[in-house]
Amino acid sequence: MLCAKEIKGLCEAGSALGYKDDDLREFVKTERLRLEKEKQIQFDKKEKEREIEKLRFEAQKTDSERAEKQKERELNAEKLRLEMEERQKEKDREAAERQKERDAEKSRLEMKERQKDREAAERQKEKDREAEMERM
Repeated sequence: MLCAKEIKGLCEAGSALGYKDDDLREFVKTERLRLEKEKQIQFDKKEKEREIEKLRFEAQKTDSERAEKQKERELNAEKLRLEMEERQKEKDREAAERQKERDAEKSRLEMKERQKDREAAERQKEKDREAEMERM
């Protein structure tokens, strides 16, 4: 809506152009409508620019959030990978420890068996000596 000063300015402009009475009223009306339409176009343009800026901001915010979530997923994936590696290392250590214990037990049994064999060989030797002594 035009203010009184703007309408007065239109009347003066129309008078300066030579319009009088009904022609002046028609000129003022036409110019007033034109100016109001122009103002509405400017307002709509500014409103559209604000909306576009708002959409850009929201898109940037969304992109930023998406990037942050992606980074978080990557960090979680890395953390999970490291945890899995640690678990695998622990399993490998436990398996190595069990193998070491089995090997130690096997060695102990082998030594025990060799000791029995030596003792049996010594007893046999002793028996053979006693038998030899008896024969003499």
